[in-house]
This record gives sequence, structure tokens and C-alpha cells, in this order.
Amino acid sequence: MRWGLIILFFLSISGCFQRANHQDEKSCKAQKVIYPKYSKRFVMEYYNGFRTLSVLRPEDSSFITGYVVYPKGKPVPKGFERFVAVDDQLAKMVCLSTTHVAAIRLLQQESKIAAVANASLIFDTAVQTLIQNQKISSVGKDFNPEIEKIILLHPDIVFTDAENGSGIGVLGKIQEAKIPLVISNDYKEQSPLARAEWIKFFAFFLNAEEKADSLFSIVEQEYTTIAQLPIAKRPTVFCNYPYQGIWYTPASKSYFTQLMTDAGGQYVFADRAATNGLNLSLNFEQLFGVAQHADVWLLTSADKTLSGLQRIDEKFSWFDAFKKEQVFSAAKRSNSNGGIDYWESACFLPHLALRDLHQIFVHQHVSEDSLFYFNRLKP
Repeated sequence: MRWGLIILFFLSISGCFQRANHQDEKSCKAQKVIYPKYSKRFVMEYYNGFRTLSVLRPEDSSFITGYVVYPKGKPVPKGFERFVAVDDQLAKMVCLSTTHVAAIRLLQQESKIAAVANASLIFDTAVQTLIQNQKISSVGKDFNPEIEKIILLHPDIVFTDAENGSGIGVLGKIQEAKIPLVISNDYKEQSPLARAEWIKFFAFFLNAEEKADSLFSIVEQEYTTIAQLPIAKRPTVFCNYPYQGIWYTPASKSYFTQLMTDAGGQYVFADRAATNGLNLSLNFEQLFGVAQHADVWLLTSADKTLSGLQRIDEKFSWFDAFKKEQVFSAAKRSNSNGGIDYWESACFLPHLALRDLHQIFVHQHVSEDSLFYFNRLKP
């Protein structure tokens, strides 16, 4: 019940008390409080004339940071001075992650995007058209954004995530310019449905909550239906390949592990605890000893041929999945610059990725026409 969709209605009380922090007793009650059904990382509260979104620690629901959205020109609601203030009528935004672009696009608000990072890697054709027509500016890379260019655009809001290598030190210049900086923690979710629910996070700032609820309802229903489909024999699965000599692969409590399991696969490291974030860090011999005879090999890279994979490392041909041509990559929807739609939109549309994987696991000779994100590597 705690994390179900909870909507509590209280008597509307005008004005808010001056409070020291989020946990203090309130003298201003919200008219509506919405907890996401799957994610435990944020909560939305609606007051008389403004609304707030609080980012929480999932382990104990303690407060990390907050955003208060209210009409431009009005004073900050009393008691919420420590929250990041955001105009309730956004007209111009900057997205420093391609996944954030996907969220805005799904909410049909792409006309409000003023600039993006990693412009060449964006797969969405409608957004690419806006970039080519100079309706959307490029502001460098996510890990090294062009801060001065962003400031000169005078955006109403900048979306980013805490993974940006530039860190809050550089992004702090945006805050110093009095531009609201909103940090999304969607990438930290371990459940596909919990991460997909972050579409509501973005919708909150855009007055698009109903659209997000409708989208998520479809995703949830289809994801749940596919995850409940019977499967006669679960194929064994492994994924990825080495980077600079280290084979990073998901551990037990990982987003992709959950996705593979829900799709009907038996991930060979599903019971292994993480050694590096949410991943395992293995050498070739450690992985080969476990995955040599696995039925399916999954990649989320741009690889499209077995011969190309073999050129990376001759030893890849030793795996049974390679020999039987049961290697699949998420490169079906990709562009010439290396942009991969799986990394852009699948976090908000996990039912489509789940459907792909379920078909791959159930049908040894699955038709490529039936797959959305993934494709079989050709010889």
C-alpha cells in the first residue's frame, strides 16, 4: 500500500508555514499527494496555487532535494525557499541526456526543446529534423556541456542527471545564472517499470501529468502481460563484451537482469552480487567459464555482424551462441553517428524491449520483422 498509487485529499489551506526542512511538521497541507506505484525515489504534492516534487532516498524515504513549480512573477511559496524554483509555464528547455529527449518527445513537448547535448547521437527523426533546421541548438557533450552557450539561451529549465562526468561543479554555473537545474535519477532504478515511471517526473514540470499517466498505463499493462506469458524452457543468456580488458556484465540487482528474467531468460549471473556499481567486473576466462555454452548472447551496442564481432576478438567465436548465430544486438534502430534508440527510448518503453527479448528466447528462428529494438547479428 505504501508504494501503490496513493492519492490523499486534504482540506485546502492557503499559505504555508516557514519550515526549516522537509521533515518538519506542516501547517500547510497538500490537496493531493501522489506516490509512484513502482519507483520509491520521488513524490509529487499539489497545493493551492503551486506544486512540489521531492526526490527521496529509496531505502528510507528521506528527503534529498525538491522542486517547487508556481506561476512566474509570484513569490516563492512560504516554507519552500530551499526548493529549486521552476516556472509553471515552461517555454524553453535544455536536455543534457538523450533519454530526457525521449521523455519530452513521448509527452509531445519537443517544440519546447531549445538545446540538447550529444545532438548527433539522438535517434528520433523528428528531433533530428528540428536540430538540422536549427530549431534546436547543440550544446556539446553530456559530460562536457557548453555552459556559456546554455546560459545565453536563457532556458526556463535544464534537465540533466548525476552521471554527467562534468559534475555539479561545472553545472553549478547554470545554477549561479539562476536557471533551474533538474537532476533525474531514473538511471538508478533497478526495475524496468520503476524506471519507466519517471515519465511522470518529466511530465510534472510540463503540466503533462495526464499524458504521462496514460502512456505509463499502456506500458505497465503490456509489460505485465508479456512477463506473465508461459515459457516451456528458459534459455540461458549472457550479455556484453569486454571494454579495455574488463567484461562488465549486470549483477543480480540490475535493470537488465530484471528485463532478461521477466522476458523468460535464465541469465547466467542472475545470482551474483555486484562488484562494481550494479555490475560484475570479470576477465574473459571468468566469463567464458560460465557462459561458454549459453544459448543466447545479447548486446546493447551497435554491432551488426558476427564477422565484425570476431574482428574485435577472435575468442568471441568460441561461444556456442556465436557458433549457432544466436547473437542479438540492440542496433536495429540506430543512426550513422552511433545513436541507438534502445539507449534513448527503451527506458520509458520497456515493454517493447521485453517483447523483443521474449520472442528471442522463445523462438530460435525469430523473424527480424517482429523485433523493434534488437536484431540478430548477420554472418
